[in-house]
Amino acid sequence: MAQTYSNHRAVEAYANWNEEDPSVSVQWKSSDNAHSYAIFKRVYNVGDWGNSIANLTGNDTIYVDDNVDTSIVYEYAIEKTTTITDPFDRPNLLKGYAYISTAHKKPARHSRGVMGLIVTEYIESRLSSEVNILVQDLSADGWRVFKEVIPSSASVSDVSSLIKVKYDQGGCNAIYLLGNVPVPYSGLYCEDPDYPGPPDGHGRTDANSHCGAWSSDVYYGVIDGAWSDEDSTTLGKREQNKNRIGDGKFDNNRIPGEVSIGVGRVDFSNLPALNKSEIELTRQ
Repeated sequence: MAQTYSNHRAVEAYANWNEEDPSVSVQWKSSDNAHSYAIFKRVYNVGDWGNSIANLTGNDTIYVDDNVDTSIVYEYAIEKTTTITDPFDRPNLLKGYAYISTAHKKPARHSRGVMGLIVTEYIESRLSSEVNILVQDLSADGWRVFKEVIPSSASVSDVSSLIKVKYDQGGCNAIYLLGNVPVPYSGLYCEDPDYPGPPDGHGRTDANSHCGAWSSDVYYGVIDGAWSDEDSTTLGKREQNKNRIGDGKFDNNRIPGEVSIGVGRVDFSNLPALNKSEIELTRQ
């Protein structure tokens, strides 16, 4: 279910620039269930999308825009209308999307804000020189970086508190989690009547049920939000999905507030099939 509908809801797209005769070719992979495509355009992050600049058939796979300036960053949105009824919005047809940001001579950006590098003691103690190079690279890319090394005993709330202190002291635009930093979990899938099944389709009666809580690193990016831990469901097969009252896994199925900080994770722990240690994989 998740794989099928994710595919229907996506458009695999990219953009190419023609410098000699300035134009942008927006192209996408064909889809057997496409009925039509609508193309939208705007200057990067300026205003809403407005009306479509082109409406194409389900057989089309390219749109050429010659109304461009090579020094401007543009965004394109492709909206695919399929021939499939949307199971969550009947009787409307299911739609898929692509978003592209593109420029040919994009002006340099020398300041990107503050990034917090949260690294586990395990990684820092074994890859200190590589971590220092990472800090240098991020700084060279325009970030003001602060690094915090957390012990193995740190909890989700400990990491969140650390981030909030830094946010209040000098601001924070992004968080880079390096190593097996505690993973927040949230959700009551199958228990909440508004969410009778999890997004992947392995529901209440499935032997491989994924009911309950799911990994939710976005928790670290919400500075002001009410995350509750007052309900439970243990229908999930995996212990990670089981959500018990007071266990540190949250109840929320939806993000309870504005995401103020971008969050990303690089974590190569617990990957035995790759036949290399967490340290070697992280070093790579």
